[in-house]
Amino acid sequence: MTVIIRPLLDEQLDQAYYLHQCATFQPWSFSTFSDCCSSPYSCLAAVKNNRVIGYAIMLHVAGEVTLMDIAVAEEQRGHGVGKQLLNAVIDASVSLNAEEIWLEVRAGNHGAIALYRGADFNDIDIRRDYYPSAKGREDAIMMSKRLD
Repeated sequence: MTVIIRPLLDEQLDQAYYLHQCATFQPWSFSTFSDCCSSPYSCLAAVKNNRVIGYAIMLHVAGEVTLMDIAVAEEQRGHGVGKQLLNAVIDASVSLNAEEIWLEVRAGNHGAIALYRGADFNDIDIRRDYYPSAKGREDAIMMSKRLD
């Protein structure tokens, strides 16, 4: 079945939040996640068989988009869903006339880093000990992509 990328519907919020909880060591509260799916944020969903299998949350402010969070269901990883979501984020950012997209990624998330670099994101800086993890703290790599 085909994966469809579209804005997250209110009735799908619980499904997306479940993915967030599964994909994040220290997940946001439901209210924070829910707030990040309404203006000035926007949330895209990857839907397959009427089930949310991935999502991406963006914040558009002053000509820049920040990719706040992106996740794909574990059993769906490696099938191009993350790439589809990232491409949809890039397309949405262009439609918003954004000049740049910013994100932070765990230094140990090699799959995501490869995805971002493959989409022409550049490493900007490292935030030391930024993310909590099971082993203590983990660095964040700050990345950006110019939209020319």
